[in-house]
Amino acid sequence: MSLDLRSCIPDEEIIPYECDGLSAYRTRPLLVVLPKQMEQVTAILAVCHRLRVPVVTRGAGTGLSGGALPLEKGVLLVMARFKEILDIKPRWSPRARAAWSA
Repeated sequence: MSLDLRSCIPDEEIIPYECDGLSAYRTRPLLVVLPKQMEQVTAILAVCHRLRVPVVTRGAGTGLSGGALPLEKGVLLVMARFKEILDIKPRWSPRARAAWSA
């Protein structure tokens, strides 16, 4: 099934997600998701947990240590759309949302 899904997505759309700033190690993830709302993140994580699919969380992909390298049989959860801090709770728990620009 994953091979069928991969054939639907052009390579040029997936290549940027095969690595972070450490480009020496490249792996094409099973799926790349770019949520815009926390509810979407919650739903994605719930499905992955239920199906026992590993998840790697990634920000902007600029890390140089390989901390956000995708897994071939995993989901890459890209949080780059969450750019606006809404508030910071007393225990330093920031709440963010996706930014919109035209």
